[in-house]
Amino acid sequence: MSTPLEDYALLADLHTGPLVSREGSVDWLCFPRFDSPAVFCSILGDEDNGRWKLSAVDGEVVSRRYIPDTFVLETEWRTPTGRMRVTDFLPPSDIHADLVRRVECLEGTVQVEHDLRIRFDYGRVTPWIRRVELNPPSAQSHAHDDAAHAPQSATEPHPVGTNQDLREQDGQGHLERSFKTRTDAGSYKNFRSRVRHAAKKATAGRDVQHGLLAVAGPDALLLTGPQLKPYLMDHDHKIVPSRGEKSHGPGADIRVLEGLRRGHRGTFDLSAGERMDWVLTWCHSYDQLPVPAQPGLAQEATEEFWRDWASDVVCDGEYDQAVSRSLLVLRALTHSETGGIVAAPTASFPRISVENATGITGTRGCGMPR
Repeated sequence: MSTPLEDYALLADLHTGPLVSREGSVDWLCFPRFDSPAVFCSILGDEDNGRWKLSAVDGEVVSRRYIPDTFVLETEWRTPTGRMRVTDFLPPSDIHADLVRRVECLEGTVQVEHDLRIRFDYGRVTPWIRRVELNPPSAQSHAHDDAAHAPQSATEPHPVGTNQDLREQDGQGHLERSFKTRTDAGSYKNFRSRVRHAAKKATAGRDVQHGLLAVAGPDALLLTGPQLKPYLMDHDHKIVPSRGEKSHGPGADIRVLEGLRRGHRGTFDLSAGERMDWVLTWCHSYDQLPVPAQPGLAQEATEEFWRDWASDVVCDGEYDQAVSRSLLVLRALTHSETGGIVAAPTASFPRISVENATGITGTRGCGMPR
């Protein structure tokens, strides 16, 4: 891919960390953990190594930001006929993993375009995909509640930071900066229960009837939201006639599909004030289908969770915002159950040369979108 690493934004749920390009493409995602094989891997190859691009037809990005003190990413697009905002995030969870993508038309009319290519095991495995009917949430509520109220671990993960002041001066001793984390109220005593609370809130009231299920071995991804349609494409990027869902499911003729690229796409019209939501949920292929996150409640729970955590960090000095954001990134890279910190969300990308620099690692550009 030609997108520089510094143009990617990091999302986080305390278990994994997908990267979203400025053009709205999720080019890197390991589901459900940082060390799981990637299901979107086009950052290392091309689009057919897996991606999920959500963009405005004939549009351009005019702004991109995190909602303050969170990892909820907002991207605003402008088209000749209107404006729209895309909101991307992962609700904190230790039950299953959800990637939520919300689109709202802010002005005029817009067309939203999707290109979804799921490739398990770092782009090597193209899954079988079929449309499924989902059980009502009430049928799964008991199992979900049991998981949400699982006993806490005897050992809570250590919070990022310490309970003592850390001070630093410049060479002349003129500048003093400090930060500390508050522990007087026992803020981190029940950290994992706060994660479970956010996860439970994110799925409350979700009522979806149909979804797109992609299966490869023990892993599965469930997409819910307005329907995307399957397509086949040859190496010249020309659409090839297909038999619809049969060309992507267990009954597909592998000899016919050999060498062809498969994916799902869709184009949707929105007018000012209208919104559409999509949720991609990971689960084991041999388990009961999960309850996907409810987008509105999930966003509320996610913002509340990150702001609650950020409120326990007190920074003073000229670089207080940079210090606070750096601590948020460290928290995002810290597994909620084990407390282990990953060196980078991009696992072990090789160092690559760039102009005016000796090299970059996978962490560059992951703190704040450009």
